[in-house]
Parts: sequence; C-alpha cells; structure tokens
Amino acid sequence: MNEAPQKTALFNPLNGHLEQLFSYIDMGDLGLPDIQRPFVWKDSKVRKLFDSIYRGFPIGSYLLWRNTISGRTHQIGIREHDHKDPNLLIIDGQQRLTALYSVFRGEPVKDEDYEEHKIVIAFNPVTEEFRVADAATQRNPEFINNITDLFTKPSTRTFINSFLENLRKEANNLKNEYLLLINKITNKEELNKGDYNTPQKLGAKLR
Repeated sequence: MNEAPQKTALFNPLNGHLEQLFSYIDMGDLGLPDIQRPFVWKDSKVRKLFDSIYRGFPIGSYLLWRNTISGRTHQIGIREHDHKDPNLLIIDGQQRLTALYSVFRGEPVKDEDYEEHKIVIAFNPVTEEFRVADAATQRNPEFINNITDLFTKPSTRTFINSFLENLRKEANNLKNEYLLLINKITNKEELNKGDYNTPQKLGAKLR
C-alpha cells in the first residue's frame, strides 16, 4: 500500500501517477477541508478536461496540505473510507481531481446541492470526440458510451474486442440496408414499403 509523503519541508513535491492519488482517496488518506466548496463542475467541463488530457494539453498541478487536526474535513466521493481523518487535504485542484477520480473509478460525487451525481463521458475512437453521454451516444455504435468501462472492466482487451465486434456488425447492417434500398430504387418500387429504413433514416445513420 502506498504511504502518504512525509513532511520534510514547507513545500514538498509529490511526484507520482494519478493512480497514487486515487489510492489515497480510496483509503481516505486524501480528502477535503470543510472550507472547500462541493463539486460544482458541469459534465461538459469534465468532457473538456478529458479532451485536454487526450490531446496532451497541460491540466495544471495540485496543491496538497498535510492535515494535523482531526475533524473539520470530509472525504471525496460518497462511499465510506477506511480512514476517517485524511492525512492530506487538497487545497487547489479539487474540481479536476474529483472529476478524474469519479470517471476513472466510476464513483458518484456530491454536487453543489449535495446530491449524488454520476458523471458519464462518452468517446468516439473514430472521430476522437468526447461527449457527455446521452441518448444519441447510446444509439451510435461508434461511441464507447461510458469511458469508465475502459478503466474498471476486468479485461480491457475483451472490452475493446467486444466494442469492435459490435461496430463491425453495425457496419454490415448498414451495408445490407443500403443494398436493399438500391435494389428498391433500381426496381422502381415504392420506398415506403418493406421492413427497411427509409432514405431519411438511412441517411441519418450514415451521418
């Protein structure tokens, strides 16, 4: 288990992977002072954060403070943690770290109304586009509708292979619908008959 860094100076750099900070949060070793505002970011801002990370843009650093007083703190997320009083408090970067923790761990957060909220971000590997998940991303097979699945599934390879297989099936379905439509046009049959998509629906899918 990773241990929180020991105090050696007024400012002590903590060099490590985000996973290290996430493990502190999991255990309850990294939390928030009571004076910190709750999580107020909209999902659209979380989407922009992941887009910046994906494109290699800097997202800033975090300022942590060693906690020396019991109480007057609270944990990140909504579940119970092993340690009640965190050793470290995040002073700057709370919104960013909470957003990343919520998506990477699939953990709901408390929003500005102190209500439970789950952040769901979708990603299209074809267009390299992040979006807040909605009905449109659920219907579009090009989207991984919840990128949390990439980080929490037991096998990432199995998840990716399943996604690609579904994408291939959808491509074959569209091809068959297209050929059926061409056949109807060639034979001068009415387009509003049959159990296939109309040109408008097909065009919407092809877009």
